[in-house]
Amino acid sequence: MTEEQFDALIQSLQKYARQNPTNYKFRVALLAALGYGYIFFVFVLLCGIFWIATKTLVFSIIIAVGMARSLSLSFPKPKGVEISRSELPALFALIDELTTALQAPQFHHIILDNQLNAAVLQVPRFGFLGWYRNYLFLGLPLMQSLSPAEFRAVVAHELGHLSGNHSRFVGWIYRLRNIWYQFGEGLQANGQGGSILFGGFFKWYAPFFRAYSFVLARAHEYEADRCAAELAGTHNAAQALINLDIKSDYLRKYFWQNIFKKAIDRSSPPEATITNLVQQLRNEVSSEDAAVWLDLALAEKTNNEDTHPCLFDRLSAFGYLPNGYQLPLPASVEKTAAAHFLGEALPNYIDRLDTEWQNEISPIWKQLHEKAQLRSQNLQNLENLAQTQSLTIEQQRKRAQLTAEFKGNTAAIPLYREVLAQQPQHSIANFELGHLLIEEKDPVGIRHIEIAIAQDPELLIPGSRLIFGFLKRQGKNEEAKIYLEKIEQNYYTWRQAATERKEVSYRDKFAHHNLPDTEATQLAQQLATYPQIKEAFLVQKVVTHLPENPFYVLGIIRRYVSVKVADYKSDTELIDLVQNQLNFSGDVFAIVLNEYNRKLAQVLGKIKGASIYRRSI
Repeated sequence: MTEEQFDALIQSLQKYARQNPTNYKFRVALLAALGYGYIFFVFVLLCGIFWIATKTLVFSIIIAVGMARSLSLSFPKPKGVEISRSELPALFALIDELTTALQAPQFHHIILDNQLNAAVLQVPRFGFLGWYRNYLFLGLPLMQSLSPAEFRAVVAHELGHLSGNHSRFVGWIYRLRNIWYQFGEGLQANGQGGSILFGGFFKWYAPFFRAYSFVLARAHEYEADRCAAELAGTHNAAQALINLDIKSDYLRKYFWQNIFKKAIDRSSPPEATITNLVQQLRNEVSSEDAAVWLDLALAEKTNNEDTHPCLFDRLSAFGYLPNGYQLPLPASVEKTAAAHFLGEALPNYIDRLDTEWQNEISPIWKQLHEKAQLRSQNLQNLENLAQTQSLTIEQQRKRAQLTAEFKGNTAAIPLYREVLAQQPQHSIANFELGHLLIEEKDPVGIRHIEIAIAQDPELLIPGSRLIFGFLKRQGKNEEAKIYLEKIEQNYYTWRQAATERKEVSYRDKFAHHNLPDTEATQLAQQLATYPQIKEAFLVQKVVTHLPENPFYVLGIIRRYVSVKVADYKSDTELIDLVQNQLNFSGDVFAIVLNEYNRKLAQVLGKIKGASIYRRSI
């Protein structure tokens, strides 16, 4: 099921569920039963075949054992540090209280991890038959961001997903949609023994059931929010949501961005990262940043990428938004939930999570460092080339972009201005220059972003976010409000365009790339530097939303190259490598054409002029 089909199905089901809630639930129940029915049908069919062939019960028993193994679900080992009742009695007392109030099942494992999140997970011991092992995950960053009362609301929300006080049917569907999805993913990814019997069915059924039950799962999120409000108070439940949205932006834009920038120079991850994270979360977020991030969070709309509703809808359900929803910023947290519930054990848990994070991120960090070195080499190559010949517009823009990354904004700004002197309407160059100027607090950046938006409507939302944040921090609230309204009015169109560009299928319509010959030749020359590439096709996917912004598809056919095992690049690694180094500002989706997407290769091969590079030897 494609993203577009997923969205279309959910939209129709939302309308149907509102008009016929009982019938909708009945249909979901029938669809849930279909999964069990198919498994039972396969079991009876195989038993019947072997009974007719052998007239013995032994083979039926063998079939039952074999099917049980085929239907087993494997879950990765949970990340984090398990905590015990004897170490943290106050925390367990809170969980016990909420578990009793909500008639939720007991937790077999409670895990402290490094996420700004909390979650419950039920792992079935016997696959689709159930008998669950229950996990509760509590993020240390989350606990460090909230007061004890707000943390209570978050835990109540998570336990609300398992509550026996509310619809057991909805709770069952909530669990089952995850089980079927995991089972379908396992069959596809691992080629389990049951893939021949179940693979085709569950390839269709698991995503379809997940989509069909989506409306029910979202309703379950609202029900869990009501549990939080009932057991912790509406104010605490709402403040927890607001606080976490603001802290999430703070970590993403400041803390983690600065951490991962270090991969440019460091081949190994920094030590004491979680220690630093916990310390940073004790610092107050500036009121200017908090106000910008809260307004932007409230401007977002609920979409189908996640069952969680948007912040505005969740606060509205609480009845927490005043007229005009000008919310006050959250009060500072005097004593965090981490300090309150972990107490003297807090430093020990921080140390253990530090070690776990460093071990977990090390292989990823190595890849980030290697990619940074490749980008640095690309910059050096472009600078050397500029000494001997004129660069194409795309090469000049890429040079400016990489200069900003490795040498800073001051060095990059003149390079962007050189690009725009030749091509004043270049959307990406205008957007990137505008972004840099806004970072330097230069209002001229607004004009460049406006030009970029006029040329490429897909930049309207990110561009309006940048301008809104700049004006809001300058105290120009009325001017900023104009851009906030643009975000609210255009959010759905922008989201639909992004969804349409997330994947490519042979069923899509394609057209000639329509690039100038100089740009197509420059791309071909760059692709020729990769010995793994035999042929490359470039086309445009015909899109419905924001068609004025071309969406390019780069299809790559690999050739066999004898290399050391350590130097071999998987398809994913090759695509990542090409996209990191490509001197091209267009919106491009790169994909390796192989036996798994043979039909797509055939479609691209039939488009006249699509082949922009073919290795002669």
